[in-house]
Amino acid sequence: DTYEDNAYTRIVEEKLGAKIENAFEGEGEDYTRQVALAISSGELPDMMRVDSREELKELVENDLIADLTDVYNE
Repeated sequence: DTYEDNAYTRIVEEKLGAKIENAFEGEGEDYTRQVALAISSGELPDMMRVDSREELKELVENDLIADLTDVYNE
């Protein structure tokens, strides 16, 4: 298995029909800086991991979060 092709990515592709592509690369502060830049520019991937309350708060304040309740309940 690789980072791009593993049990998790295959399940997501099979169950959701979605192909995971890494929008951010790097670790630690480099990764955090890339995410902050994407949030401030409003150019975000369709899905992403949110690592902190601060990131989540900024996403909500900038109306960059979608309510997926209806989709999830399907």
